[in-house]
Formats: sequence, C-alpha cells, structure tokens
Amino acid sequence: MAASRDEVLHALEAVIDPELGRSVIELEMVRDVRVESDAVALTIALTVPGCPLRASFEEQVDRALLPLPGVDRVELGFTVMSPDEKAALTTKL
Repeated sequence: MAASRDEVLHALEAVIDPELGRSVIELEMVRDVRVESDAVALTIALTVPGCPLRASFEEQVDRALLPLPGVDRVELGFTVMSPDEKAALTTKL
C-alpha cells in the first residue's frame, strides 16, 4: 500500500532548509506532490537559481520519504521561487 499524500507532507516536515534552518513545509517550498504506486514525486522551490544546496535537499528528502510504507523511489525536481514567493518567504523569517 502506497503512502498517502498527508503522510508524505508530514514526513517532509523533517526536511530543513540548511540556510534558513526551517522546514521546507513551514517555508512553503514544496510543490506538486504526487504519490504514484511505489514512487513519490515532488518539486522544491529554491530561493535562487543554481542553489548549491540541492544535494542536501536530495539527501534529506530521500531520508524522509524512503522509509514510508510503499515508497521505493523518490523523484525530486527543483524550480525557483518567483519574486512574489520570495517576498512571502521573507515575511515568515
């Protein structure tokens, strides 16, 4: 049985932005979560293009999601926040 979307989002609370020190869920950086049979696909919106912390996010996301029941693969993509999204993020800090 595949993990639910809610279980995935809850597990992603453990993924911390290394620069900001807060959860990617709290910072609303997670986009397009899809649970498909044995895989979870999602996108993380980064604050800047070419962010050097991608590898850290990849490791943390795998560590958070692969232990979930029915999750054998994680497909992680990246995008960049719009100026409005960055402004909204700044108000949360």
